[in-house]
Amino acid sequence: MLEGIATSAVCGTTSALISRSIGVCKRCLVESEKGLEVAISNHRRLRSEFGLPPEPPRTKGGLPC
Repeated sequence: MLEGIATSAVCGTTSALISRSIGVCKRCLVESEKGLEVAISNHRRLRSEFGLPPEPPRTKGGLPC
């Protein structure tokens, strides 16, 4: 694979405009339920690699970033 080129895990499109971290192209992310599932799963996995919870905490009255 060329540096900076990624392939959508849903439709198989290969492009420099696809983030390897997200793993899907824009069309799949917007138009496909599976695309959103893949992107969320990859996001959670990457957060765990940095010792973060799967999603940012959201508590009423919590501290702002």
